[in-house]
Amino acid sequence: MCIIVYSNGIIEEHRSEDHTFTEEELLSLFDGYNTIRSKRLSEIPNTWCLWGIMENPLNNEFHKIASEINHDYIFSHIIFIHDTEINLDWNLIDIPIYDVYENFAKNVRIYIDDMAQRVYLRDKQDSSVPSMIFLVPIGHTEDKRVLYGFNPHEQSDTFFSDGSFTVFADKIYDYLIQNFEVEKKEKPFKIFADSKNIVISEDLILTDIIDEMIKIYQPAEKYERCSKLAEIKKVWKKELKSRLKDDN
Repeated sequence: MCIIVYSNGIIEEHRSEDHTFTEEELLSLFDGYNTIRSKRLSEIPNTWCLWGIMENPLNNEFHKIASEINHDYIFSHIIFIHDTEINLDWNLIDIPIYDVYENFAKNVRIYIDDMAQRVYLRDKQDSSVPSMIFLVPIGHTEDKRVLYGFNPHEQSDTFFSDGSFTVFADKIYDYLIQNFEVEKKEKPFKIFADSKNIVISEDLILTDIIDEMIKIYQPAEKYERCSKLAEIKKVWKKELKSRLKDDN
């Protein structure tokens, strides 16, 4: 098995069809990428790293941890492979083998956690980095998207004043304009989704989120957005009353 770390933080183990990976199997893990790069990981014995390169990658593919490891900008998932999973005929294995796979897997997860903590602390100390949004991790979907909950009342004191929420509000607005349909009776309610993440909101909190968005757009004279958000809020409050009536 190899360990795959996605840019949204999901970690999974992938098993080869046989005891070692074939070239075709490894290439299939990077479908859509123009090039595959590799690196010997000195921090963990008997370990190779693989990642992909493509032209014009999406911004949400940026992998902070992989970039930290490779000192380069990586827009791909990253794969860790133990020497015991590599074909002997490729002459890529270091002898001796220091650890069994179980210890290798444990060390990779510790290493990833350390890299994530390093990135977090650096961003936190960088005054040019806006306040971090606080999202509650709930789980992940079958298509490997992370599911988060968002509550505007649980953010930092500067979240709504330093531009952090403005960026997120624009994403929410674009998503709602394209996807808001109360007829779906969606539970939980999605306020944002892309290829990596889904952010949901409790039913009663959605109106609070919309109010915070309007507070941003009104001073900026984005009245069309305010009008559309007000209409969404009106429709949603009507829907909530209907749901409460049905529950009773």
